[in-house]
This record gives sequence, structure tokens and C-alpha cells, in this order.
Amino acid sequence: MNTSLERARMERFPKALYLAALFVAILWFALFYWSRTALALDVSFQSAEGEMPPEGKVPVVFQQVDVSIHNQVAAAQHWYHFKNDWDADVEVTCQFALSADELVEGFSYYNGAERIVGEVLEKQAAEQVYQELTGLQRDPGLLEKVGDKFRFRVYPIQPGENKPVELRTMLPLEMREGVIEYVVPKENLPSDGTVFSLRVDIADDLPIKDIETVGFKGIIKSFGSRHHRIVFEQEDAAFQQDLIIRYRLEANDYAMRFVSHKGQGADGAFMLLVTPKEKVEQDEVIGRDIVFVMDISGSMAGQPLEQTKWGLVTIIEKLNADDRFDVVAFDDESSPFFGSLVAASEENLSDAMQ
Repeated sequence: MNTSLERARMERFPKALYLAALFVAILWFALFYWSRTALALDVSFQSAEGEMPPEGKVPVVFQQVDVSIHNQVAAAQHWYHFKNDWDADVEVTCQFALSADELVEGFSYYNGAERIVGEVLEKQAAEQVYQELTGLQRDPGLLEKVGDKFRFRVYPIQPGENKPVELRTMLPLEMREGVIEYVVPKENLPSDGTVFSLRVDIADDLPIKDIETVGFKGIIKSFGSRHHRIVFEQEDAAFQQDLIIRYRLEANDYAMRFVSHKGQGADGAFMLLVTPKEKVEQDEVIGRDIVFVMDISGSMAGQPLEQTKWGLVTIIEKLNADDRFDVVAFDDESSPFFGSLVAASEENLSDAMQ
């Protein structure tokens, strides 16, 4: 055995082991740092001259989410408290995510005890107004839509000041397979060092059951079968996933929810939510009148027409005896098959499918 070669190998081994351990440590630190920051609230600060304050000098000391869910409509208040421990006025810029159907109802911030209502604008208009306001040395607060997210900017946060900012949103909640879900996205959650508070009130005309929290351990308080409250608070909060609240409704019968709104000088609008009960007995099923309209124009030739015919047969096979139906084909003109609504008898079903 070549002893000199063996000795060289032995000397290189601790170095290789050390380098491997160092690489693993760096990789672990990078992943840990990313996991603690990438999911946190996207917030930045700068002075009027564009100078960034030292890290930790303008923390988000408190963040609160208060949600009131009534008949599947969630009205939320999001509170952010920024503390300026630096020696200069600071502008805060904060970006947060909203669901596709979530609407911004309002935006405000405070100068001491004075509540200032901010403006909600599209990005281009927001930038123009913001520049005009800062040029006049007024206290601007603007909320702008940037792509599928929103961003608010508030200036100034004075040295030693604790600046509260409030955002109000509205979101109709869908029921999927009997489950209703409310989500606080991980992008909107705080990083280390923030006190985080969450309170969700759920009220409904139907009894509420099977409440579940995911991503946090909330305390569930009951005020009867139709009103429950989830409470959660944590110091030095840091989250790695969305916070989710799920629940079901005991739908023994059909439920209808009507929500209307009319702004000053604007046309009114309403939203109607219909929730069927979970189980329906056969003797409760009522007959339906259904007209199937089918495109047979040249653009449907080949596979599209065959798929449409297959789908139509599949649906017609499922009609109940109390249903009435007709099939209308159209190209340049419409061609009803029966010419009127007929009973879904075996003979009529067979003729239509044929």
C-alpha cells in the first residue's frame, strides 16, 4: 500500500467533510430564512429622500383581522400598526393579496385620534394623486390595485409614532360539497416579532356545524347553533401556510340569502345566494321544464357534434317521470323536435335519444 497516498487521502477527508457540512449549513439557513420571509407580509419603508431605515427600526408591531360572516358573506377589517423607531419621517408601502371575488370596501389610517379616509384608485391614478399630495406636504393614504393584488402607501409615519392602518373588504363565500371556507392568505400574514390577532364571527339562518381551523389552533366559542366565534392571538407570530376556517350548514330545507347595496348617487345592486339542503327524498323532487338547445351548424361538424350528442343523451337519460322537455336544434333556423314540452315518458325519451 502506498502510505503517502493513503495519508493524503486521510488529510483531505476532514476538509471534504467540513466543506460538505458547511454547504449543508448554508443551504439550511437559506431555506429557513426564505421560509420565514417569503410567506410574510410584503412591506417596505423609506424616507422622503428615498433612504431605507435600518432593519427593525419600523416594525409591524400589531396585526389584527376581524371577520363577520353572515349568511355566507364575509365582511373583514384588516388592521396594521406600524411603529417608527427611526429619527426621520417614513413612508410605508404594503402589498397584500385578495381573493378573486373579494371587494375593497374602504381604506383609512390615523393621525393620532383623527381618522383619515384614504382613496381607493387604480394604479395610474393613484400614482398621480400620490405625487400631488406629497408635493403639497399633506398626509396621503392611497390604496391601488396592482395586477391581482392591492397595495397601500401611507406617509408620513413620524419618529416615535404608532400608525394604525385599516382596510375593509367584502367576500361572498362559496359552498363546495357542503363545505364553506374562509381563508387568510399566507401572503398577508406577519413575520417574526408581530402580535397577530384573529377573530371570526360566523352567523347564519341555518344551524352551523363541524367548524374546523387549519394552520392555527383557534378557540371556538358557541352562542347557540347559529352563531359561533373563533378567536386566536399569538405574540411573535410566524406562519408557514394559509389560515383556513371551514364549516358546514345543517340544511334541512332550502335557504335563500338576499344582500342589497346602494351607494349614494349610484344604481343599487343585490346578491342572491340559494343553498339547497344536503339530502332530498325522492318524493320531495318536483318536476322541471327543460328545453335543450343544440348547435348543429357547420362549425360543430365532427367530434364537437358527437360529444354534444353524447352529453345530451347522458342528461336526457337522467330525467325524471315528472319532468317535461323538448330538444331544439338550430343552424340558420331553429328546429324543435316535439314542438312543445312533453312528458319524460319512456317513449318520448327513447324517441329523443334516437
